[in-house]
Amino acid sequence: MSTDATPPEPPRSAASLLPAWLRQDAPLVGAIVIGIALFGFLSGIREPKATVRLIPTPAANPGPIPVAVTYSELSDAKLRPNATWQQSLSQLKFDRPGIFDAVVRTDEMKLVALADRAKNRAYDGAPPTIPHPVEAQSAASCLVCHGEGLKVGDRLA
Repeated sequence: MSTDATPPEPPRSAASLLPAWLRQDAPLVGAIVIGIALFGFLSGIREPKATVRLIPTPAANPGPIPVAVTYSELSDAKLRPNATWQQSLSQLKFDRPGIFDAVVRTDEMKLVALADRAKNRAYDGAPPTIPHPVEAQSAASCLVCHGEGLKVGDRLA
């Protein structure tokens, strides 16, 4: 037998598996983690600050205030934005030009048309705004006037 036999390794413990620096500083790291957790918990259960509610100042001149109506009178009440709009279809009738009538266009007419077009657009290339009150924006309500082309004042719908 040989005399070079090395003694068997002692069994390892869980503490010997950790690096030395971690074994030394483990209580400190644990205390820091517990302290942060305790601070977070106490901050979370703290009562929030009372909200400050500002008292609104009334407007200088609120204008005419409409009288409240009952629910049964609501459909007849003039509360809509276009409630005061008056129209008459008989005033909108005019003689339409024929299909094959000659169309006269001049440079002056073009400039006037472009200036008129720019009046109801937010910027060049923007879609037009509707230049009259509208109750419902559906295709059927638009086609009543714009389908055949009615004349309103000096404009053709």
